[in-house]
Amino acid sequence: MDLKANKMSKRERGPNWEEDEKTIFFHCYQNVAKVLEDPKKDFNTNTKKNQAWLNLMNNFNGHSNVKKV
Repeated sequence: MDLKANKMSKRERGPNWEEDEKTIFFHCYQNVAKVLEDPKKDFNTNTKKNQAWLNLMNNFNGHSNVKKV
């Protein structure tokens, strides 16, 4: 019975993103939004999209206000 009570009382989750991290991500996304939102699915466009995601990731992780987990 005690085991069931422990399962029922899960800890409250914290936020996944801090407000400043959301702002930083939004600004990084704006730099590559045109490429990422392109509806085409051909090889060249997908290659550009993959590169855009890598650029976004590197820019985002390069900020000092972003927590490294």
